[in-house]
Amino acid sequence: MREDTWVGCTPDGKPPVVGQRYEINHCRKGRFEGIILTTDGSTWATVEIAAGRAKAICAYNEREAGESVMVRSSLCTMRPALAGA
Repeated sequence: MREDTWVGCTPDGKPPVVGQRYEINHCRKGRFEGIILTTDGSTWATVEIAAGRAKAICAYNEREAGESVMVRSSLCTMRPALAGA
């Protein structure tokens, strides 16, 4: 399992912490906040959208708060969301 794939995505270069809320800026899905549900430790994370919306090319693939979406480490940046946000 390669953990270096998160370098440039998370501030510490490590996989995101399950259960923690992050501000996510994805090159295809846009900006939103989400809570990490799962991560494979190397490339992918499943995120429950907490605020905002994940965009998509096709409208039927867009996701709202309360829905989950998968993100790839090489296509996004994440930083821990501010407490109380």
